[in-house]
Amino acid sequence: MRTKRMLLAPAAIAALTMAPGPSPATAASSNGLTSFHGTVSTVSKSARTFRITRSNGTALTFRVTSATVFQRISFGGLTQGKTIEVKARKVDGRWTARKVEPGTADDHGSGGHGSDD
Repeated sequence: MRTKRMLLAPAAIAALTMAPGPSPATAASSNGLTSFHGTVSTVSKSARTFRITRSNGTALTFRVTSATVFQRISFGGLTQGKTIEVKARKVDGRWTARKVEPGTADDHGSGGHGSDD
């Protein structure tokens, strides 16, 4: 019985370290938001959406709602090529932007955050 316990502990540790979870490229905050960095590729004011392209080449579309907070930028200020950070939540299978702010020069489409869902 003792041997089994000793084998289970390392197995449990291994399972925890190998368990699927957020990749290093994902930054989910305690409030359920995921952070994305990228470069604006398109903006549709009529559809209230914008799309960013991340440094890894993936593109994500975000919906803007009345709950979206813009800091140091406005929806009208989103222009192609602008580097931004978006904090978003997936709602009904679509990314909904909750907070949008200018990115830093270091972000330049880093896309290092967020999943491709």
